[in-house]
Amino acid sequence: NSFCTLLVGEALAASNRKLFRFRNLQLPSMSNAKPKPAGRRGSPQPSGAEPQPRHALMATQLTNGAYECMICTETIRHSVATWSCTVGECFRVFHLFCVKKWAKSGGSGEGTSFRCPACQHQYEKVPGKYLCFCGKRRDPQPDGFITPHSCGDTCGRRRGHGCPHGCSLQCHPGPCPDCPHTAPKKTCPCGKLEYTYPCGKPDPKRTCEEQCGKLLSCGQHKCEQPCHHGPCA
Repeated sequence: NSFCTLLVGEALAASNRKLFRFRNLQLPSMSNAKPKPAGRRGSPQPSGAEPQPRHALMATQLTNGAYECMICTETIRHSVATWSCTVGECFRVFHLFCVKKWAKSGGSGEGTSFRCPACQHQYEKVPGKYLCFCGKRRDPQPDGFITPHSCGDTCGRRRGHGCPHGCSLQCHPGPCPDCPHTAPKKTCPCGKLEYTYPCGKPDPKRTCEEQCGKLLSCGQHKCEQPCHHGPCA
């Protein structure tokens, strides 16, 4: 009997300790609690977060149904044909039927020409085919495992400025990321300085700022100007 009484006493003591901790637990006051801001499709990233590259941001918006056609201001669904501008830094994506309708309006161009509604670049012909972003596949079908309107193959687009390396990403909207390679080595006009620069970017055409030293047209004297582009004066 004394043993049972001891067990019951320990159980009651443990129960009282739990009750004491529960009563003294500091819970946040509902009046002081700050509600979390509601998320919104296409909302900007929180401050301090590393910004997404443009191609990744556009892919996320298209996947989440948060990317709007600039012409009709409606979101672009996965199953609707699109057209995207590929000139300069534009890369805006539109509904294909909106683009065709825009092309028929009086201010979109003359004859068969067509202006991009975003960057105003003049195209020779109105787009008539639904192509993936890299242009290799017609009428790409929706696939839950890849970006909408993408063919899923390697992009392969060139970046310009003589870059021989195709983009290695999966077919994507927006501009291709910078080429990870460096351009072949070049020399300044007088040949004293050797330099390189990122592939796919314009040649900075560097000079060494030392005396040119090229033989002038007289055949006797050398150019005394600092290293320069163009003919010696």
